[in-house]
Amino acid sequence: MIPQNSTNLKNRVNKLYLPKTKPLYALFEVISNSIHAIQEKKQSLGSSFEGKILINTIRNGDEEVLKALTDIEKYPINSFRVIDNGIGLDDENFKSFEEFDSEKKAEIGGKGIGRLICIKTFKKLEYCSVYKEKDNFYIRKFDYKKSKDGFENYGDEIKTNRKETETSVILSVYVDAPAKLTTLRRFILTTLRRWSLTTSSL
Repeated sequence: MIPQNSTNLKNRVNKLYLPKTKPLYALFEVISNSIHAIQEKKQSLGSSFEGKILINTIRNGDEEVLKALTDIEKYPINSFRVIDNGIGLDDENFKSFEEFDSEKKAEIGGKGIGRLICIKTFKKLEYCSVYKEKDNFYIRKFDYKKSKDGFENYGDEIKTNRKETETSVILSVYVDAPAKLTTLRRFILTTLRRWSLTTSSL
């Protein structure tokens, strides 16, 4: 069954104000969610667990053409992919995702509107998450976009041979993303410092 938001998502996103001076705020929100997921898994497994976040940039142009370029910075970034090995979108976390201003997000300092910011600046979010329920691993995947209900192409309880939880989020087709990787590096490091974390502690 495809989940539905309890409010008109499209109208709420249209009313959301996002300053043009914060073009990477959506990426900050996704990285923050990854950090939360890693912290939650670490609480379960203990200090021996090593969290990881991988951020890929996706540029305009064919892959073979990009490989042949001497200066790839000339081709602008249009999307990002963020992968973490946190707790995954299990039933509890997905319920929190469905709810605006959820209590779980409030407890960890979140505002519960991060995904609204994301679809304000990107055409859609593409989620694929491996999560664990009891002793079994499953995949939950869906697209989330600025429409009345938000969810499309939803699939859940998909059996998998994977034995580790993981979440991949593609912020698909950004209208006005900075093209230079140096800008992104500075932004990511600032994000980690804001959370009082270092790459080694993740």
